Amino acid sequence: MNLSFGAADALGPDQATSLCPGASTDLTSLFITTGMQTAWYLNGVLFTTPESVDQPGDYELISTTSDGCADTAIASVTLSPGLDLGPDVQVSSCSNLAFDLSSAFPSAGINNVWTYNGTPVLDPSAVSAAGDYVLYSSNADGCSDLAVVTLGISPAPQLGADVQASICDGDDFDLTAAIPTSGLSAGWSLIGSPVSDPTAASSAGNYVVIATNAVGCGDTAVVSLTLLPNPLLGPDQQVTACDNNSVDLTALYNTAGSSTDWTLNGASITDPSTVTNAGSYTLTATSPAGCSSTAIATVLFNTAPSLGVDVDASICLGDSMDLTTLFALAGLTSDWTLDGTDTGTPTAANAPGEYQVIAANGFSCTDTALVSFTVNPNPQLGPDQAYTLCPWQSVDLSAVFPVTGLSATYTLNGIAMADPTTVADSGA
Repeated sequence: MNLSFGAADALGPDQATSLCPGASTDLTSLFITTGMQTAWYLNGVLFTTPESVDQPGDYELISTTSDGCADTAIASVTLSPGLDLGPDVQVSSCSNLAFDLSSAFPSAGINNVWTYNGTPVLDPSAVSAAGDYVLYSSNADGCSDLAVVTLGISPAPQLGADVQASICDGDDFDLTAAIPTSGLSAGWSLIGSPVSDPTAASSAGNYVVIATNAVGCGDTAVVSLTLLPNPLLGPDQQVTACDNNSVDLTALYNTAGSSTDWTLNGASITDPSTVTNAGSYTLTATSPAGCSSTAIATVLFNTAPSLGVDVDASICLGDSMDLTTLFALAGLTSDWTLDGTDTGTPTAANAPGEYQVIAANGFSCTDTALVSFTVNPNPQLGPDQAYTLCPWQSVDLSAVFPVTGLSATYTLNGIAMADPTTVADSGA
């Protein structure tokens, strides 16, 4: 007797598979049944279409070989939750922004592929071209769905490049002229705080404008505003001088590094270092950056003494002169020097030299005058002479004393003599 045994465990282990909603699966692909007779059952009922299963359940396969040996296996089919992206979406963005496609389908699966005009989208989180973007998405069970995002692009405002500007301290700057926003809804801010009047900005800093058009697209620009310093002149000043002196206005203020312009009653002053007219002088100092400051110097003049012209005076040796009578010194204090040395008040001057008088009034204003004082020597006639004459003789008195170059007058008993060259009368 010959005995043989057929393979009784030809199907292998049971199998499990999942089914996506609306799809079908082929159970016959799960087992190898070549050369065998097969029968499929679901809940004990013969199932005749195992190639197209669209319902969950435990499907039993009984396979019989040609030897009459049979094997049984179970194919468990479960229904996957599936993947439903929902309806297609139409969205809009602005031309200066990137759009994140994933925000249109937040419930997409774990495997997502975006295409645009049939080409994969490298970065779906930042797209900017208008058109239809197709999403192919699948989950862990292999279920998939397809959806389309139609992206429309609206034009955004074009504010242009940021601006750097500078103004002089104390001036205003019109931000709206630097970044025009006509026809747009614009808001200006400085360090996060709204700017109430952007046409008159006066503080340094970065001014930010956000401008929005009618479709809600916006653009941002920055104006960096710098304040330039003005020349520092200090307070206005008043100076008082004597009217026989001049005032140097340039010494009143520090204007180093600035250009200056002095005016009096609107008229330019050619030489502000020697002004002689009273009034309120206006100084305008301008820095190299064009920033300017003004100050006013009020100049007052007190009346000074006026002694007049210098005087030449002379006396004869042995005489004296009151030099104080040469000038109008009444009401003034005076100081006299002789050749630079204090000489007191020269009411009886008898020494030659250059006398200088400095006279001051109640305003401490002074004037100076000079007296060139000469002491002339007296003629040297020698001793008195006596002559004895005979009755027929005469004497030439002009030859008795050395009077050449002198003016000489001869008298006899107090009466001037007409001709001293032929004197015959006795007397002294």
